[in-house]
Amino acid sequence: MVEVWLPYGETEVPARIPAESYAGTLNAKDAAKLPDLRLALQKALENPLGAPPLMKLLGPDASVTIQVNVAHPCPVHELLLPPIIEELRAAAVPDEKVRIIATAGVRPHISLDEARRRLAGSIPSGLTVLQHDPTSDAALSSVGQTTRGNHVLLNNGYLQSDVRITTGEVAFHPYAGYSGGRESVAFDLSGMATLTQLHGLLPTGESHAGVLDANSVHEEMVEIAGLAPPAFTLNLVRDGNGNAVAFLAGEMGRVLEEGVKVVDGLLAPAVPGLVDVTVASPGGNPRDATLEAAVAALENVLSIVKPGGVVVLVAECRDGYGSKGFHQWMKGYTDLRAAERTIRREWEFGAENAFLLRRALQSVRVILVSALPHLYSVETYGLRTASSASSAVDLALRITGRRAKVTAIPYASIVRPRLVASTGTEVGSTSPSTSA
Repeated sequence: MVEVWLPYGETEVPARIPAESYAGTLNAKDAAKLPDLRLALQKALENPLGAPPLMKLLGPDASVTIQVNVAHPCPVHELLLPPIIEELRAAAVPDEKVRIIATAGVRPHISLDEARRRLAGSIPSGLTVLQHDPTSDAALSSVGQTTRGNHVLLNNGYLQSDVRITTGEVAFHPYAGYSGGRESVAFDLSGMATLTQLHGLLPTGESHAGVLDANSVHEEMVEIAGLAPPAFTLNLVRDGNGNAVAFLAGEMGRVLEEGVKVVDGLLAPAVPGLVDVTVASPGGNPRDATLEAAVAALENVLSIVKPGGVVVLVAECRDGYGSKGFHQWMKGYTDLRAAERTIRREWEFGAENAFLLRRALQSVRVILVSALPHLYSVETYGLRTASSASSAVDLALRITGRRAKVTAIPYASIVRPRLVASTGTEVGSTSPSTSA
C-alpha cells in the first residue's frame, strides 16, 4: 500500500492506495522564494508591462481609485496596497483624492464596516473606503454594450477617477480560465445585470479552468473590462505553498498574459494519460471550508479523469454546504439541462458553482469524504460518500476495477494537471490567448 496524506481542514488525513494502482502524486513545482518582497514589488511598479510606470500616471491634482477584493480567501491587499500607497505619497497625491473600493468578486458584497476592518492594517486610517454593491443601481453607470449585447454597468466611483488602479491574483479559475487582469473590473466592479448576462455564457464555449481559447466567459470579461480599463494593474502569483513568487504590473491584458505563463509553469504538472481515479483535496481550510468552495478543486482535476471515472473529494466542509444560492440551485435544478436553461437568463451568487458541480457529475462520479451528513450529500447533491479517504479509494476501485490507475492531488484548488501527449504538447488545447 502507498499512503498519501491529504489536507483536511486544519489537519491531514491518509489515503491508502494499492501500490499496483498508484500512478503518483501531483504537486506544484518548487519555486524560489523572492528574497525581498518589497524590492520585487518596487521593480514591478517601476518596470510595468505595456504601461507607463505608476509614478508617471500620478500627480497632486489626480483623483485615484484603487480596487481591492476583500473577500479573497488569501488576502492580496496586505502585500499589494502598501507599495501603491507609498507611490501615491511620493507623487504628493493628497489623501482626500484617494479612494479604496472594497469588492467581493462574485460573492455577496461585504459590509462597509467589515471591509474597513479587513483593510485596517494595509492602508492609512485617513483614506476613504467605499463598498462596491452590485445590487445598487444608484452606484452604477452604463459604459456601453459588448458584442454579445451585454449592457455593462460599472461602479461610479471607479468610473469617476482620473487614475484607476486594480489589484488581484493570477491563478486558475474554475470557469474564467484564470483569475487576474480583467477580472477586477468584469467581476469585481460590475452590476448584477451585467454579471447575470456574463454568467449566462457558462454553458457555451470552453468555460473551464486553465482554458482561455474559445472560453466565452473569458472573452466577455475582456470586453467588459475594455469598456473602462484601469490605467494600472498590479497582480501577484503564488506558489503551491501560498508564497508570492511573482509581481506583475502594467496593462491588465499583459499582466494576465505573463501571469498565466508563471502559473502554468508552476502549478500545472504534466500527466501522460487519463487516469481512472483521482483522490483530491482542495488544500485544507479555507479552501475546503464548504462544499461550494471545494468545487474549484473538482473542476481542476476533471481534465485528467476518464469519462465515467471517479474523483474522491476529500474536503472537511466544516462550515456546511456554502451559500444560499448554491444550495437552492443544487436542490432546485437536479440535472444539468435544467441548470443550463436557467443560468442563461437568471443568476445569483452561488449559482455558478452549482452549475459547475452539476456539469462535473455528468462526466465523473464523485465520492465525498467530509463532515457533512451523508444522506443529505447523496439526496440533494448527487454525491456518493465515504467515512474516510481510504474507504473512498476502495469504493472507487470497486467501481472502476482493480486495474484502475489512481493519482493523488493534495492541493487541487491550486494545482491543475494538464494532459500532455508523448510529443510534449498539451492535449485538446492550443496556446492560451488573453485577449478576445
